[in-house]
Amino acid sequence: MYPEANVTDRNRYALVIGSETEGLAGAIHDAGCMATVLAKNYGFTVESRIGGDATRDGILDGYNRLIGRVAGGDAAVVYYAGHGSFSFNRDPDDPIRTVQAIIPVDHKRGAPNFQAITAWELGILLQKLTDRTQNVTVILDCCHSSQMSRDAAARQAVPRSLPHPLRTSFREHLTALEKLYGDVELDPVGNPHAVRLVACAQTESAWEYANADGKRTGVFTEALIEVLTEIGNAAISWAAVGNAVRERVLKHFEHQRPDVEGPSERQLFTLTPDRRTGAVPVTMTGGELVIHTGEVLGTARGDTYAAMPLGSESYDATKVIAELKVLEVAPLMSTVTAAWKNGHGHLPDDAVAIPVALAAPTHPVVVIAPDTEREAIAAALRVARTLGIATAEEAGTAIAILRLADAQLVIEDPAGPIFPPARYPQDLADAVKNLANLGVARRVRDMVGEHGLSGAGLDISWGVVQSGQEQPMPDHGASLGLHDRIYVKVKNTTGDPRYIHIFNVGVRGKVTLLTRNLAPAGFKLDSNIRELVLGQRNAKLAGLPLGWPMGLPETFPRIDSLFVFVTTTPVGLHPLETQDYVVRGGRRGPGSKLQDLLAQVQDGLPRAVTREIGEEPLEGFFVQHLSYQLHPRKAAIADTVTYQVDENPQGRASARSADAWLSIDEARRATELALATPAPEAISIRIGELVVERNRAMFSADVRIDALVCTRSANQPEAYAAHTMRFQGIQDGQRLPLQHARIFHGPVRDFVDICLWVSRDTTRDRDLAELFASRAGSEPFRDATTALLTTASVTAAPWIAAVGASAALGRIAYDLILAIEQKTIGLYRTSFLAGERFGVGRHPTEGLYRAQDFSFSLLIDQVPAAA
Repeated sequence: MYPEANVTDRNRYALVIGSETEGLAGAIHDAGCMATVLAKNYGFTVESRIGGDATRDGILDGYNRLIGRVAGGDAAVVYYAGHGSFSFNRDPDDPIRTVQAIIPVDHKRGAPNFQAITAWELGILLQKLTDRTQNVTVILDCCHSSQMSRDAAARQAVPRSLPHPLRTSFREHLTALEKLYGDVELDPVGNPHAVRLVACAQTESAWEYANADGKRTGVFTEALIEVLTEIGNAAISWAAVGNAVRERVLKHFEHQRPDVEGPSERQLFTLTPDRRTGAVPVTMTGGELVIHTGEVLGTARGDTYAAMPLGSESYDATKVIAELKVLEVAPLMSTVTAAWKNGHGHLPDDAVAIPVALAAPTHPVVVIAPDTEREAIAAALRVARTLGIATAEEAGTAIAILRLADAQLVIEDPAGPIFPPARYPQDLADAVKNLANLGVARRVRDMVGEHGLSGAGLDISWGVVQSGQEQPMPDHGASLGLHDRIYVKVKNTTGDPRYIHIFNVGVRGKVTLLTRNLAPAGFKLDSNIRELVLGQRNAKLAGLPLGWPMGLPETFPRIDSLFVFVTTTPVGLHPLETQDYVVRGGRRGPGSKLQDLLAQVQDGLPRAVTREIGEEPLEGFFVQHLSYQLHPRKAAIADTVTYQVDENPQGRASARSADAWLSIDEARRATELALATPAPEAISIRIGELVVERNRAMFSADVRIDALVCTRSANQPEAYAAHTMRFQGIQDGQRLPLQHARIFHGPVRDFVDICLWVSRDTTRDRDLAELFASRAGSEPFRDATTALLTTASVTAAPWIAAVGASAALGRIAYDLILAIEQKTIGLYRTSFLAGERFGVGRHPTEGLYRAQDFSFSLLIDQVPAAA
């Protein structure tokens, strides 16, 4: 048996929260399952705040009761499943702009009382909890980034994040916290004493989906419960559990990466650190030879271990008792066969096993082909070593679908065909190479994180280039068009040499080393050169161009990724590159341990992991992942405008609808949900009030307001509306004479995006509609307006292309206004879906939005549709 954790007689208490709001249907299920596992498997006394009990007051009462119950050494767990959100500061002069929050069931969007529980408040409570016991584990299955993808939409998945950010006065909120908790230090970043398991990175989405049993569940919670159930009270570290959970989640959603923060070396629900070495027990159990390590700890079928004498901590070929090959893998144990070495013929009772070589993982491929051809296809996949036909259980985690019909092979992913059709059987080998390339791309994603080298002291960022200047973007979640240009910046403040290698994994999975020509063995950063800006040449920031692969359908945006590898020594990583049809790189030759790892990604051969006595240790490396959604729009759409009131961050709110990614027939199959109240066919949008509080922003008494509204329509004039209002001689505190100025009136379909800009009106130049007319013949404008149309051929098709088109028009509008007025402020941006009845009502519900020197409201009314 695997050794059990040293569980003391200390008490164990847990608070389990399940808040099901705004489209979630699995949070209550997840909280109930977690409560059961903690109580039955780990002996916790569980107090739940689930469903209607997960109000703000209920959650805070439960947390305070937990704090009051624990004493030194007691184990405490706080679990939350539900929506997360960003909260934006509505005080324009406050330098603190955002904070994260979790959402109780009594939260109401637009309500005057702020019911969310911010990271500040959670941090205060966590500090009080760790003051009483440091044996604390926090588990959060939520996210703060509401993104959607074709794969997620087809699987009825929804992100556990509110679609619109919250707005409140941080000054008022902090005052209320000080009154409630006293004068405490606010630290939402982290508590050094608590282990924190989070469902994803800050700018990623945590998915809730329908699993194989049809149950709505968070994929993170599902994976965590599976692992906890499998390992029981085994003496396993949270780091090992986190790795196992991450691997399972990534197989379902490759852009959700769970993590463990804080003292992850602790064994589960204890303060005891895990001090395991690479050596594990090897015993004869039930007539079978077994090593005490398994799938949860990263062991896989085909791995090779060496049986060594007791006390061995490293490989010594002269002392090997037997070579052990892994046949079958269980969560914590693995069955092996033995090839005896050095004259041995039996296993000592106290022998240990040390890993020698790791087998390459096999990537499953769903094959849809006539039975007569399946064996030929399977044989071709086996030649690649890294591929195999997916079983029924593996279908949901396959890297691709290989479909054979009418003597043509098509490689597909959930968004559709990836490569042009290939002839069968003539081009089967090339199709297999392309599938192997997709496996390489997945392995690159799996390498993200620290591998013996800390990321501390490295500042890695990216962004787009606008007018020769850097416009930073979030690590994940931005939307870009084909006319955007990007840069990658790496700063090294460690003082030690670091070698930088930057890869692109394109929208079709092609792996390209972007720094190959610049520095084949890695760009050296040290105390002399501390910064690399990829995209800058001769001190001029031009950026790297973006492209769309030939033959890849332009129906959907796709994820384009950047991976920054950091090594401590110069090393050539170019064998990791791939190209369509032909895998680049050749036979494996002498190289570093890291090069062996990258070679295995390509050739599928076992990789040595042990070292002889006296051999140099494996050099460390670190990998950071950056990504963006690339739209096949022939325009620049990167979000380079700062909006004072932004309810559509990164311009992606409309894309959160699963319907945007599905055809009408697919949407009907994917969900049976219907709107409780039918969405309006036509609406009117008016600015209710607009007050110039202070005119300092414009440096002028003359004000110009431009508005853009985009939707989908069969007629181009109705797909967008550009409107301009001008006001002269405006004084501080004056309400502009708007008379509820109407900025849109007409039919709407699927979504409506709204943007407002305010400028000083110094040039008296053309209205926005006239500026658009001057660009009507340009490729970006034609491409965007065409994508908003609902012609007969595209009415039933997915409409995600229109979301990118709306973003492109918004960027064109801003650039046109800025070109003539030189100073333009993004005042307001929002987006509403049909499921939100296109926002019919007043915004905000009460009072006015306050943005820098302006206060305003918006009115949206349902109007009769034109006959």
